[in-house]
Amino acid sequence: MRRRMVDAVQSEGEVSQAEARRARNRKRIRQLKWLQYSGIGTVWALFVAAALVGVGVDDIPWWVALLLIVGATVLLDRVTRSLMVQTGVIKVPVLMYHSVAPEFELIPAPGLSVRPEVFAAHLRLFEEDGYTTHTLSEVRAHLTGEAPLQGKPLVITFDDGYLDNYLYAFPILKKYGAKATIFVAADFVEDIQAVRDLDQDASLATGAYLGWGEIREMVESGLIEIESHAASHDMLPRADRIVDYFRPGLRNPWLTWRAFPHEKPRWFLRRPEDVGFGRPIYECGSALEGPCFRPDPEIEQRLMEHVAAGGGRSFFRTIGWRDELDRVVMEYRAEHGGKTGRFETQEEWRDRVREELVGSRVRLSRGIGREVRFLAWPHDCFNERLQAIAVDEAGYAATTSGLHQNEPGDDAHGISRIPAGEGLLGRRWQRGDLWLLRAHLALFRGNYLYYLPAFLASRVRALVLRLAPPRS
Repeated sequence: MRRRMVDAVQSEGEVSQAEARRARNRKRIRQLKWLQYSGIGTVWALFVAAALVGVGVDDIPWWVALLLIVGATVLLDRVTRSLMVQTGVIKVPVLMYHSVAPEFELIPAPGLSVRPEVFAAHLRLFEEDGYTTHTLSEVRAHLTGEAPLQGKPLVITFDDGYLDNYLYAFPILKKYGAKATIFVAADFVEDIQAVRDLDQDASLATGAYLGWGEIREMVESGLIEIESHAASHDMLPRADRIVDYFRPGLRNPWLTWRAFPHEKPRWFLRRPEDVGFGRPIYECGSALEGPCFRPDPEIEQRLMEHVAAGGGRSFFRTIGWRDELDRVVMEYRAEHGGKTGRFETQEEWRDRVREELVGSRVRLSRGIGREVRFLAWPHDCFNERLQAIAVDEAGYAATTSGLHQNEPGDDAHGISRIPAGEGLLGRRWQRGDLWLLRAHLALFRGNYLYYLPAFLASRVRALVLRLAPPRS
C-alpha cells in the first residue's frame, strides 16, 4: 500500500515537471515568434523607408538598398527559424488530398482530383526537400509536447475514401515508403471483403469507394491509417427556401444519396430518372453544422408527380416550367400554413450528430480491428459545439478543426490542414503547382518570405476560375 502511494506521488511529480517544461517551452516559443514577427516587420519598414528616401541618391542606388533589405530579411528569418528548431518549435504541415486518378469527373466538387504522375511528383518533391511523413498520432504527441518531432515532418491525408486511393495513390506511397491517413465516410464503404480487380470492372476507376478488402490491406502494410470522415458526408436543407428543381442535365449527388441511402458507394450508377425529376432542391449546408430543415415528403411527391404528368424530361423543354412548379409550391404552402416542412430542434440535432459521429467511429474501428481516434469534418465545416460533441461525447482524440500551425503548445484537439492538389493556379501546370506547393509548405512552417508570392498565386487562381470556370 505504501509502495503504491510512493509511486503515485512520484508519478504526479513527473507529470508536474513535464507540464512545467512544456510551459517554459511555450514561453520561449512566444518570445521567438515575437522576435521573428517584429524583426521581419522592422526590416520591411526600413525597406519602405529606403525605397522612399533612397531613390535618386547617387551614393546608394535604390536597387542596392533593396538587395540589402531583402538579404537582411532572409538572414533574420533563417536565424529565428534556426533558433525555433533548436527550441523545439517545429510546425507540421498536414496536406489534404481527395482523389488520385487519371480522370475523375464524378467527384462531387470539380478540381479535387490529382493525376497519379502529379502525385508521384509531389512525393519526389517531399523526398528531395527532406520531408519525413508521419501519422496523426505522432502529430498529436508533438502538439502536447509528449514526443516532439524533429527535422521536417509532414502528414499526408486523403478525404472521402475513394477506391483510387488504393488503386493509384497506395502504390506510389509504397514506392517512396511514405505514410498517409485516409479519412473514410462510413456510409460509403463498400461491404465487400475481397480486394477488387480493376481489369474485371472498369467502372471502379472513376468513382467507386473503398471496400473492407482494400482498407485492411492498406492498414496491414503499416503505411496507411484509416480515420473517420463522419458517416453521411451529406448536405442537408438549412432553410425553407427552394432554390432549384432537379431536372435533366443537373447533377446533385446529395439528392441521390438521400433518395438511396443504402446505395451510397455506387450512387453514380443511378440514372437521373431514378432520383425523380422535379424534386425540390433546398438551400443546403453541411449536415452536421446545425439544425436542418426537414421537407415534407408530400411536397416532393407532388412536384415529381406534376413533372411526370407533364411528360417527364419533355416537361423541362416547355416555356415557363419553373413558374409552373413554383405555383405548385405556393399552393402547398397555402394549404400548410406557409411551410413546406419543419426545422429540427436543438435536441434532435445533437442526437443526430452524436449518433453519426459515434456510429462512424464504432463501425470503422470494428472493420479495421483498431481504434479510430481522429475525425475530419465533412466539407471542412465545424464550430465549437460540434468540436465539443466530437471530443467530449464521441471520444475522438482530435479533429481537423485547427486554426494554427501544428506546433508544440497548440490545441492538441485540433489539427490544421492545407489543401494540396492539381491546378492550384486555376489550370493544370505541373511546374507551377510544384513551386506553389513548396511555397505553401515553407509558409506553413514559418518562412513568411513566401507570403506575398503565395497570396498573389491565390489571386491569380481566383481570377482564372472566375474568367473560365472548370466544367463540373
